[in-house]
Amino acid sequence: MSEHEPEMPTNGTRDTRMNTVRFVKKDPATPAGDSKPGTRTEIHPRWATELHPFEAAEAGSLVPPNRQAILRILHPAQTLDPKDPENRHDVRWSEIAELAHKPLLPDTAFGELLKNIPEGTPKILGPDCGYMPESTGHALRGHLKDEGCFYHAFWEGFGDLPLHVTAATSILILPRRRFYVIALPEPQPDISFEEACSHLSCSRLWPATEEWVLATSIDMDSSYLACPEKLARRLRADQRLETLDITPNTRLC
Repeated sequence: MSEHEPEMPTNGTRDTRMNTVRFVKKDPATPAGDSKPGTRTEIHPRWATELHPFEAAEAGSLVPPNRQAILRILHPAQTLDPKDPENRHDVRWSEIAELAHKPLLPDTAFGELLKNIPEGTPKILGPDCGYMPESTGHALRGHLKDEGCFYHAFWEGFGDLPLHVTAATSILILPRRRFYVIALPEPQPDISFEEACSHLSCSRLWPATEEWVLATSIDMDSSYLACPEKLARRLRADQRLETLDITPNTRLC
């Protein structure tokens, strides 16, 4: 295993006296996923060393800037039926921008669009922030193919992560952020857990090849993907997704 290749995460045990996850050295012959405790290991994927400074607050701070394409994947907003508040429909940012007579730019903030919505427009709910909507994740799954396993990193600040995530033996440390990492055989950008109180998704997702990196950062209403141009073309053509081409220096919003 190279120094940049993440170790397959395994499970640990919780010490209830200290309210912390306790790990002991794992027998290397024990298969990954076995219930025995394992060591906590910081992983160092190559893409993490390529990021712009955190303080820059730009796309290159989230995903590696040196891929052929970087896409901003817009989480859909929703409209409410005034006669039936439970009846909600996804609405694209481009539709709202048209209503607001505003251009949809690479760094457009959703709140700026809402300021110009005409009176009498059905109530619009903002996009999901901090996690990927299920509809977006479902559309992405068919495109995010690669060889080997897929690494899913969860921000440790999520309060209702299940034990098998918080007991992961691999962690990723980025500036001002720390993540539990689990490896899965298929990419699940909108992964959810029955044990969690709310829908969650991973904050970072990448394959073993690191050909692409997907980021759904906390408090953001979009996801960001650095990838080869051939993958970007497929995503632009998928009508279930709304994407914007951006640069590594595009401001995060």
